Amino acid sequence: MFLQALKKILIISFLIVISIFFALSLNAQGVPPIMEQLSGAEVLMDPGVGTVCFNAKRTDLVVGQLSSKADTIETVEITGHCPFSSGCDLLRVHGGGALNYVLTGAPETPTEGDFHLLEKYSPLPGGPGPEGDVNISITEEGLDSHKLYFYYGRGTPDPEPTITTELGAGGVTGVANSQQIGEISQFSFEATPPPGGTQQSCTFIAWDPYGRVFDSASLEPIPNVKVTLIDDSTKKPAIMKFEKNNDTTMADGLFNILVENEGIYSLNLDPISTHQFVKNPNLNQNYSKIFYDLYYLGGTFVEKQGIPTHHDIALQPIGNPYIAPKVEIMKVEEAMNMKDTSLFKGRVSHPFAKVCLVGEVTNKEYGCTPNSDKFGIYQIVLRNSEIPSDERLIPVGHKVDYETVNITQKIQQTIKIDSLTDSKTIEEKMSPGYEPVFSHVEGYTYNGDGIIIPKAKVDVILKSNNKIVYTTHSDSSGFFTIYSKNLPIFEYYLQIIPPGAPSAIHLTTSEFAKSNESYIAAEKLNLLTAKKNNQSIVNPVTGSLNNIVRQNNINNNINLKQTTNNGSKKIQFSFLLILIILGVLIFATFVIVVYIKKQNH
Repeated sequence: MFLQALKKILIISFLIVISIFFALSLNAQGVPPIMEQLSGAEVLMDPGVGTVCFNAKRTDLVVGQLSSKADTIETVEITGHCPFSSGCDLLRVHGGGALNYVLTGAPETPTEGDFHLLEKYSPLPGGPGPEGDVNISITEEGLDSHKLYFYYGRGTPDPEPTITTELGAGGVTGVANSQQIGEISQFSFEATPPPGGTQQSCTFIAWDPYGRVFDSASLEPIPNVKVTLIDDSTKKPAIMKFEKNNDTTMADGLFNILVENEGIYSLNLDPISTHQFVKNPNLNQNYSKIFYDLYYLGGTFVEKQGIPTHHDIALQPIGNPYIAPKVEIMKVEEAMNMKDTSLFKGRVSHPFAKVCLVGEVTNKEYGCTPNSDKFGIYQIVLRNSEIPSDERLIPVGHKVDYETVNITQKIQQTIKIDSLTDSKTIEEKMSPGYEPVFSHVEGYTYNGDGIIIPKAKVDVILKSNNKIVYTTHSDSSGFFTIYSKNLPIFEYYLQIIPPGAPSAIHLTTSEFAKSNESYIAAEKLNLLTAKKNNQSIVNPVTGSLNNIVRQNNINNNINLKQTTNNGSKKIQFSFLLILIILGVLIFATFVIVVYIKKQNH
């Protein structure tokens, strides 16, 4: 019995030792370094040879019979010049509302989603000489008479995609960072517009009465005033099929009514308990700094094709003048990264208000403009090196004294100004603010619990239209890099999709920076300036990685080799230990067998 039990023990021990030896032998082969195993590429698309703006004119209009029905057929005459020898594709572009143009002097900046290719008329002939002259008539259907439509000519399709290599950069010591596989699904981004042709003037049709209601004594805008469009022929509210015949002011006092038919109109205001609508209100002497084209009780105006009619309305206070409790933020435009600086634009409720940008969490003041313009439009430029990466910037408005305000200050008015609809949008969402626009993204993909997600898909999505503009993947350590050339200059967010996951994780840029706070600090990264240790990650002259980044990659490879060598030494030691154990077991077995034989004799 004893001999049989001993044999079983020896067999089991031998099997255990063999299993350990086999497992360590597999590990001794090692896993090839990730840097050597993966390769990556990105697909780049050129934005085209340029864009020109044609003149557009409606030729089917009859005075007093303009229709805004959805199925109305319009005839548009397109004239201009296509300077490209390869010809131009004809595109219709939505450039924002008519009110925006009148108040700002510029149309709303269109995104790629606003460009509609008119295949029926494309391509148009082009060339530097007379062969590039454009003079055609096209038919359109259901254009909104209250919006601006421009017609662009764009060069022929982009060249075939070119393959380039994007190297990984940065990383924690001892961790190999892979090359990333990325692709751009839209146009590359530049801070300057594409080259234009010789014809850059666009004509359009826009109309609608608009203006602001204000206190004649304090000059403060008055909210909650209902303004109604009255048809002068009937002395009743205008009958419209598709639009409201009234608008109600908000904190900025602004109203805008969309007109469907040409004619003679007047405006009526619903009575309010604090003010009177009179023909001759007592006006503050500074009113002309802010308001103009005053509309008085009983006045009439003609609405027809052309520029919208402007009517500011002064109300006489009954008792004390109206004073708003604070300056409201009516609209914020997306922040724009201009390489060394970032531009922040918006509109507040009060004319000439001082506007400052403060950190959402820290409440630190980062910059101010002493005055917005008379429409409340402001713009602030901050150095990227001074902008926080892990919190939003919130605009805060402050009233100023109209007696001393500097009305000569000029503001580049390219912001969209809206009436009731967009103002409500802000109130229903989180407080208005600006996300940092990174020109370099580097770090790890995390889930909501702060756990790294390896091999996750990472999408860069424009905030303006929720379109994916670039895609990459994190490596097996969860690390990824996106360089400046693949990032928009306007606000965007990141979409992280774990392998096989049914849903995605959405991160704003500040949330991404917060989740990678330790890594960014350790690597001395500035994601807004695309610098590491105060050195540009990509050489702006050569377009290649700078030495500091290359050295970082080399160090990662060295660390990886050191780790591999250390592992080999450990495996060699383990192998020697197994041989010793086997030798001891064999010797012990031999001694026991000899002893048993002697006992039997």
